Amino acid sequence: MRSKYFFMLISFFIITLFCSASPEDDPVDNGDAIAATVKPSPRALITSDGLVIEATRDNYFRVKLDNDQIVLASAAGRIRKNKLRILAGDRVRLEIVPPIKSSSRGRIVRRLNKS
Repeated sequence: MRSKYFFMLISFFIITLFCSASPEDDPVDNGDAIAATVKPSPRALITSDGLVIEATRDNYFRVKLDNDQIVLASAAGRIRKNKLRILAGDRVRLEIVPPIKSSSRGRIVRRLNKS
């Protein structure tokens, strides 16, 4: 019984010895320390508006952008979660990740008013 408690006491001291951090290693508790650790994405998103031409199966849509480019887009999770219905003729806002070769896919993040 004594050896069990002795082992627990020794392991506690070893853990505190090797895992304790010095006060100068701790970041200052303000928003700057957290913001400094977040790195921007290497591939920035392109936001564009467009018109839904066709609603295909499996929640995909063909969208004609304002620059006359046609993109295959899927609905974002927030659109699906709130069960927003997107039909042909709706104006939508897309986020497109610029790939290396061509940007032919996007994600619908917002349904805009028809105008």
